[in-house]
Amino acid sequence: MDAFEAREAQQGQNLLIPEVRFHFYITNIARSSLPVRQVIRNANERCNQKNFVEQSKNGVHATRMPCDTLLANEAYMLIACLAWNLKQWMALLWPDKTEGAELQRMEFRRFIASVVAIPCKVVRSGRRLVHRFLGYTSWLEDLPGAHDRFKRMRFA
Repeated sequence: MDAFEAREAQQGQNLLIPEVRFHFYITNIARSSLPVRQVIRNANERCNQKNFVEQSKNGVHATRMPCDTLLANEAYMLIACLAWNLKQWMALLWPDKTEGAELQRMEFRRFIASVVAIPCKVVRSGRRLVHRFLGYTSWLEDLPGAHDRFKRMRFA
């Protein structure tokens, strides 16, 4: 019994015809070239693009135009999109794959609060830098491993 039926029953009326909802996908791809399940999978993957657009607007504020010149606004948008891409790269390079998938789906504000904005004290001691983390999150345990993986990557 869905919410519509419950509401009708609560008002003391009987439902004559049961409510049935259908989901349909419209595509121009021939059925012989792509199976039905693949069409549904592709449509569900596009939801991530909608999430990316929403996060660009509200998470990293890539669509905000803080300056009065076109080039400065373009640079702001590029930097914001680069921050989002670095988050996705970090999620792909995360040592634990289930946590990496969670990190990939995470909203940008939560990512900043739980992974980036961890208070840290940097101390130079005996010809080396020592990082002392002053706060703790569950993401801190695998952060050095992800950092090492990112440093080992070579871009040609």
